[in-house]
Amino acid sequence: MNYQHKFDLVEAERCRVANDLYQALALYDQAIAGATAHSYTQEAALANELAARFYFIWHGAKPKSLQVTCKKPTTATLGGAQRQKLFT
Repeated sequence: MNYQHKFDLVEAERCRVANDLYQALALYDQAIAGATAHSYTQEAALANELAARFYFIWHGAKPKSLQVTCKKPTTATLGGAQRQKLFT
């Protein structure tokens, strides 16, 4: 079992807190690549999420901008039982 990607992710977060921005970016990339290479899908997703949050905040985006917006479901996309439950 390889834990290097977890170590890289923790180090990336440590660099983020210490305001070592470029080192943090490099470590996020290493963590993502390592987790992906060893098929740790959940850790790769976590590293991607933390890297994206770091990148957006670093460039002045508000945390609210990180929220995913979804379209309201329409009757065409829902089955009969779900349609009645949501729209009645």
